[in-house]
Amino acid sequence: MLIGALRARGPSLVVLCADHGTCFGDDGYWGHRVAHPAVWTVPYAELLLPGLDHDPHP
Repeated sequence: MLIGALRARGPSLVVLCADHGTCFGDDGYWGHRVAHPAVWTVPYAELLLPGLDHDPHP
């Protein structure tokens, strides 16, 4: 729904991020309240979302 609304408006820059990572069994650790590089690494992604080529509401 959100992606469709953004595409209807035209090209958009989308940024996805979090405040910390989480261990899922990394070196035997679970969760995010541990001092481990997997927790210190912030998940991040960016992408250019193209707009629609046509009017979605004719």
